[in-house]
Amino acid sequence: MIKFNYIIFIFLTLITFNLAKANENIYFVDLDYLINESLAGKSITAQLKKEHNNNLSFFKENENNIKERESKIISQKNVLTEADFKEKINKLSVDINNYNKVKKDRINLINKKVVSSKKKLLKELNLIIAEYSKNQSISMVIQKKNILIGKTELDITIPIFKILNNSIKKIQIK
Repeated sequence: MIKFNYIIFIFLTLITFNLAKANENIYFVDLDYLINESLAGKSITAQLKKEHNNNLSFFKENENNIKERESKIISQKNVLTEADFKEKINKLSVDINNYNKVKKDRINLINKKVVSSKKKLLKELNLIIAEYSKNQSISMVIQKKNILIGKTELDITIPIFKILNNSIKKIQIK
């Protein structure tokens, strides 16, 4: 009987200890919203969209040029000698390969800029969240997409959003 009471006492002590730890201040934040809707996030998106549109016009211009050259070479097929025709086709093929390489490089550069600019924004956002957590005595902040159900009072996205917009208006991409 004494052993049974002792076991119950230990069990209740452990439960009480765990309940005390469960009262930690845990909040969540929607990082996707902050990245996409903040002034800094929108500036990144606008800059990348402008660069993307420049690339699209560059690609379209070069592709039209290549198509024109190809159709011109094909129309001259009966007029040119076999050697001249093959030489022009080979030159066109080399130009197409060079264009494809330039296109791939430009796309990779845009992708790197997306990653680096969002990384820079997340770094600044992390500092803001850390400072906010320290000032509000928050023990843990979890990303909203990892939460299944949570009280809306535990969502600190809007206060962080306001601080982010006040502190960082624009992030220049490189």
